[in-house]
Amino acid sequence: MSFFCGTRMHANFAAIYTNVPVFGLAYSYKYAGAFEANGLSADQTYLINNFDEFKIDVVIKKMMTFILIIANKILIYD
Repeated sequence: MSFFCGTRMHANFAAIYTNVPVFGLAYSYKYAGAFEANGLSADQTYLINNFDEFKIDVVIKKMMTFILIIANKILIYD
């Protein structure tokens, strides 16, 4: 798997523990701390509580920024 985006905490942990780049759609503030505790950035999460159609662009932009960062790291290190 080259990328994972999930809403369930333990599914995200599975990606983290298998070194799959992950973006968490968080239902709890705990995601940021869990990601940071595992050496990742809280910027790899987005809190989706009270989510509405006006925030879709924000989430997509944040996720795409992360994907581009990962893609550039792969290009640099390969």
